[in-house]
Amino acid sequence: LSVSGRTLLIRAALGLPVSDFDLDLRAAEEQLDDGAAGAGDVTVAVLDGTTDPEEWVGLVAEGRTLLLAVDGDLNALAAPFAREVTELGGR
Repeated sequence: LSVSGRTLLIRAALGLPVSDFDLDLRAAEEQLDDGAAGAGDVTVAVLDGTTDPEEWVGLVAEGRTLLLAVDGDLNALAAPFAREVTELGGR
Protein backbone atom coordinates (compact mmCIF):
# COMPACT_ATOMS: atom_id res chain seq x y z
CA LEU A 1 0.00 0.00 0.00
CA SER A 2 1.18 3.52 -0.56
CA VAL A 3 -0.01 7.05 -0.03
CA SER A 4 1.54 9.22 -2.74
CA GLY A 5 4.64 7.03 -2.82
CA ARG A 6 4.96 6.76 0.95
CA THR A 7 5.26 3.28 2.37
CA LEU A 8 2.70 2.29 4.96
CA LEU A 9 4.37 0.22 7.63
CA ILE A 10 1.65 -1.96 9.08
CA ARG A 11 2.73 -3.30 12.41
CA ALA A 12 2.41 -7.07 12.38
CA ALA A 13 2.07 -7.01 16.15
CA LEU A 14 -1.39 -5.52 15.77
CA GLY A 15 -2.86 -8.72 14.40
CA LEU A 16 -5.46 -6.61 12.60
CA PRO A 17 -6.15 -6.41 8.90
CA VAL A 18 -5.87 -2.94 7.40
CA SER A 19 -9.64 -2.91 6.85
CA ASP A 20 -10.13 -2.74 10.64
CA PHE A 21 -8.78 0.81 10.55
CA ASP A 22 -11.45 3.29 9.56
CA LEU A 23 -8.95 5.61 7.88
CA ASP A 24 -9.47 8.47 5.49
CA LEU A 25 -6.09 8.29 3.79
CA ARG A 26 -6.81 11.34 1.63
CA ALA A 27 -7.30 13.46 4.74
CA ALA A 28 -4.20 11.92 6.32
CA GLU A 29 -2.16 12.64 3.19
CA GLU A 30 -3.03 16.35 3.49
CA GLN A 31 -1.32 16.37 6.90
CA LEU A 32 1.96 14.92 5.62
CA ASP A 33 4.82 17.37 5.19
CA ASP A 34 6.33 16.72 1.75
CA GLY A 35 9.52 18.63 2.47
CA ALA A 36 10.48 17.19 5.85
CA ALA A 37 13.93 15.63 5.89
CA GLY A 38 13.76 11.95 6.73
CA ALA A 39 9.99 11.93 6.38
CA GLY A 40 8.15 9.51 4.22
CA ASP A 41 7.24 6.43 6.21
CA VAL A 42 3.89 6.19 7.91
CA THR A 43 3.44 3.92 10.91
CA VAL A 44 -0.13 2.68 11.30
CA ALA A 45 -0.87 1.35 14.77
CA VAL A 46 -3.34 1.24 17.64
CA LEU A 47 -2.93 3.63 20.56
CA ASP A 48 -4.26 1.59 23.48
CA GLY A 49 -1.67 2.10 26.21
CA THR A 50 0.30 -1.09 25.56
CA THR A 51 3.13 0.56 23.59
CA ASP A 52 5.92 2.32 25.48
CA PRO A 53 5.44 6.09 24.96
CA GLU A 54 9.14 6.40 24.11
CA GLU A 55 8.53 4.21 21.06
CA TRP A 56 6.05 6.79 19.68
CA VAL A 57 8.50 9.62 20.41
CA GLY A 58 11.30 7.69 18.72
CA LEU A 59 9.26 7.11 15.58
CA VAL A 60 8.39 10.81 15.31
CA ALA A 61 12.03 11.74 15.95
CA GLU A 62 12.97 9.52 12.97
CA GLY A 63 10.64 11.60 10.79
CA ARG A 64 7.84 9.07 10.58
CA THR A 65 4.18 10.00 10.55
CA LEU A 66 2.00 8.20 13.08
CA LEU A 67 -1.50 7.22 11.98
CA LEU A 68 -3.07 5.86 15.15
CA ALA A 69 -6.43 4.23 15.75
CA VAL A 70 -7.32 5.27 19.30
CA ASP A 71 -8.74 2.55 21.55
CA GLY A 72 -9.78 4.43 24.69
CA ASP A 73 -9.52 8.00 25.98
CA LEU A 74 -7.24 9.93 23.63
CA ASN A 75 -6.18 12.49 26.24
CA ALA A 76 -5.20 9.85 28.79
CA LEU A 77 -3.44 7.62 26.25
CA ALA A 78 -1.48 10.42 24.56
CA ALA A 79 -0.56 12.37 27.71
CA PRO A 80 2.72 10.48 28.36
CA PHE A 81 4.19 11.48 24.98
CA ALA A 82 2.13 14.35 23.53
CA ARG A 83 4.39 17.17 24.75
CA GLU A 84 7.54 15.55 23.33
CA VAL A 85 5.87 14.82 19.99
CA THR A 86 4.65 18.43 19.80
CA GLU A 87 8.17 19.70 20.54
CA LEU A 88 9.41 17.54 17.65
CA GLY A 89 6.94 19.27 15.33
CA GLY A 90 4.11 16.75 15.55
CA ARG A 91 0.48 17.79 15.54
